[in-house]
Amino acid sequence: MMQLGLGLALGMMRGVAGGGGVTPWYDPSAFVDYGFAEGKIYAGGVEGNIAAQLTAVRAGTNATAKSKNGNIVDFAANTARITDRGLVIEEAWSSEGCNTNLTGVVTGNPGTLPGGMSIDLPAGTLAYSVVATGTYLGVPTFDLAFTGAPDANGTIRIYFVPNNKVAAAGTVRGFTLAHIALANGSLANLGTMALRHVNLTAAFAEIGGSVGVQLVKPDAQLRDYFVPGGSGGGSTAWMRGELQIPVTAGAAVNFTLRLGGLAVVEHNSNFAFGGQLIRSGTAAATRNLDAVTSNVAPPQGAHGGVVEWWALSDACFGPSGAVTALYIGDGTLNNRVVVNLTSANALQVRYLVGNVVVASCELGTTGGQRPGSVAWTLTPTELRASFNGSPQVVTAHASPIPVWSETRFGANPGSIFGACVLKRVTLYNRELTEAELRALAFRDPMNFAICPGDSLSYGWLPEFEVNGQSVRNSLAYPGQLGLARGGGFRQSGQPALSAHCINLGVFGETSTQIRTRLLAVGYDQRSKYCVIWAGQNNVNDPATVVADVEAMVAFCVSMGMDYRVMSPIYRVATTVADRNNIISIRGQQQTLYGERWIDPLAIWLPFADPVLDADAIAIGALPNTLQIPDGHPNSRAYEILGQAIDQLLP
Repeated sequence: MMQLGLGLALGMMRGVAGGGGVTPWYDPSAFVDYGFAEGKIYAGGVEGNIAAQLTAVRAGTNATAKSKNGNIVDFAANTARITDRGLVIEEAWSSEGCNTNLTGVVTGNPGTLPGGMSIDLPAGTLAYSVVATGTYLGVPTFDLAFTGAPDANGTIRIYFVPNNKVAAAGTVRGFTLAHIALANGSLANLGTMALRHVNLTAAFAEIGGSVGVQLVKPDAQLRDYFVPGGSGGGSTAWMRGELQIPVTAGAAVNFTLRLGGLAVVEHNSNFAFGGQLIRSGTAAATRNLDAVTSNVAPPQGAHGGVVEWWALSDACFGPSGAVTALYIGDGTLNNRVVVNLTSANALQVRYLVGNVVVASCELGTTGGQRPGSVAWTLTPTELRASFNGSPQVVTAHASPIPVWSETRFGANPGSIFGACVLKRVTLYNRELTEAELRALAFRDPMNFAICPGDSLSYGWLPEFEVNGQSVRNSLAYPGQLGLARGGGFRQSGQPALSAHCINLGVFGETSTQIRTRLLAVGYDQRSKYCVIWAGQNNVNDPATVVADVEAMVAFCVSMGMDYRVMSPIYRVATTVADRNNIISIRGQQQTLYGERWIDPLAIWLPFADPVLDADAIAIGALPNTLQIPDGHPNSRAYEILGQAIDQLLP
């Protein structure tokens, strides 16, 4: 393989760069702009390091947070949890008897499981052994190998804690989380795995991925999994995390799971969040709540603001009646603005003076506890707010304009607390106009990108079929782009997440069909970016392909979405006539879209094998080693493309 790296190849991918300078991350008109994800602050016309301008309180307990690449980062007590994803604000919770450090694990046959864990095997020749230990992205892991066959249909059960360890009585809530990967072997003869909490039958949720398909993917990538629990009572007096693996009578299995981050958590509120980690052995451990105060004096008097956030670890699940909230305001409780989700998943912006709700805007059902941007402004008589570009809501109030003494993000003991990752918070010392409210509330739309296209976008990867269920869509370029952004992929209709990419690829569609579909569904799937890849199935009509893509670009502009365009591709086996048409389309689109044109072929060619791909290199085609037999890109090609697009987008 050629040794030209991805970063070096980036200069070959774009069209002609546009003029002008680099747009700053901050809003120059803001009183103060907190760029948590950038690690910067803009105040008084000067940029600075944001951590130096914050005072954090998390009394007596260390904590962790995730970076974009999934790495678990440790933070000392009273230290703000800031990574390139943003600032983590989280309530207190306890892990009772969870062994996230895997204390006591010893390799051998069978070896010794981490303290507190146990395994039940169906009768037969099934056996397990601990074959390795290690660390993945800051998470201690161990490899658990299974071989043999059961005498009858049954289930392998891996328990994370003893049955009587974590109480679930009364109003105590809980959740189970785990990091799981297929380290070796295959998923042959295994049913669909399930992560369970207590005796719940709800499907697991993969953090940043799909729900309801095979739990473990065949690519050895350690993923986060999470399942919410409920309050105790009845015959269920204990919470117990459990991984279930169905097996079939007489069918031999041979697979190795990599496990880490195993936790069963209890806490005394209506919240359940997965993804962060309490470092603990077999003893109980606690992580106290976060409260972060800005050292920059906030604007006084009339003001507006906008908050960009995403739910904790890309997922935020709560039992019935759960309310998540973000607190911004005066730590003395004189006044504050609170953003919260009600039990009906309606977004509210409330203005409080003391403990009195002076004004409250309800912005309608958000479709789930999903992240985004909410902007507000306070005038002497009104509270106005807007969410993710939705129409603003106005409520009257008769209270004085607030005068803030400080700005505190997240927890306020005895009052209200938050549970999210703050990406950016911008405050203004003036009222915001209606146009500003709408624009600011769309500053970080509900999804990172939508990806309309044909089978090139959807992914055609028959080698990734697991027990008859397709996982190929998560491995196509939209999924890889989402993972590179710290989120994942999702299909239309699944809960929206701010780092996610919606795969809008459909097999066999022409550019006209893709255009028609995008203009019909795009209003409900607004995103920061729209990555258009159309025309592969009607390259015999270059004029139509170019016109259809122009119509899609115009739609994106009307929706306030930035866009990128990719052209059809050709292979060594492509006919001369089709190749000439594709070259014509590519040339026209490169001229039309300049720096917004992305060239997949230029992205892939640096990774070609100089011998096996010599014929493809000679004509600039998709390398043979990066495609499957029918000519579609393979999983490696999609990984390269998704990561490259990530680097090309701000």
